[in-house]
Amino acid sequence: MKLRLFTAVCGVAFLNAPALAHELWINVASVPAGQPIVVDVGYGDHFPEPEAIAADRLAIFSPARLVGSAGEVALEQKGENYRYESTKPAAEGSYLGIASYNPTYWSKNKDGWKQQSRKEMTDASYCQLASMYGKTVMNVGSGSDLTLISRPQGIPLEIVPLANPALLKSGQSFPVELRYQGKPLVNHKVSASYAGYEDPKHSHKHGDHRHLEAAFSAKTDNSGQLNVPINRDGYWVIFADKVTPIADKSLCDEEKVKTTFTFNVGK
Repeated sequence: MKLRLFTAVCGVAFLNAPALAHELWINVASVPAGQPIVVDVGYGDHFPEPEAIAADRLAIFSPARLVGSAGEVALEQKGENYRYESTKPAAEGSYLGIASYNPTYWSKNKDGWKQQSRKEMTDASYCQLASMYGKTVMNVGSGSDLTLISRPQGIPLEIVPLANPALLKSGQSFPVELRYQGKPLVNHKVSASYAGYEDPKHSHKHGDHRHLEAAFSAKTDNSGQLNVPINRDGYWVIFADKVTPIADKSLCDEEKVKTTFTFNVGK
């Protein structure tokens, strides 16, 4: 990317399902103090370039959020349906950008995928309640508010940075905490990757889809924390998911929540 972007990405192809293979991310371009902040919500197959969100899916998404040290920053939708802009110029400091793809039932039968539970699609072979969340940090001017950066934002599955990623350098480790329903999620897999990484063991038969592949994976400790080794400059993404069976199988089979945190190193 030519512009400096801080992006939150979410989404990995699963179950060979085009309807569920899209990715979600949020781009927050770095700006100097005194200018409005532009926030792009991306959803599609071509991370990191955003594209217009299909009209029949707009209702799935909450408006983009931007949180500063003084609280929520007002945004208004402008231009393309994925673009938001702060209503006031940015003050110096740190900000969190947040994207949300709200819980949505997806069921599949012989005709494909639809936004339905098993109650509506009685012949479904599989049903998933899917949600995705993403978060990123941007700093305006020389601002660096670690108190804000490391404060959980109440996202159902959330990666909380324990250091300011803007200060990271290649060769260092990035401490993070994984939280689920407001509590540390212990002994749980977390992965990390960077833009352009491709797993050499994969054959990449997904055509033009570009999916996240893990360059690093480990489990959180007994405090729900882990250190992610940063071995190169670039555009990094840390990601995790949580799958929970749904007790009422007449409604749906399982719930899958995904979350990501993205940041630039050396850019």
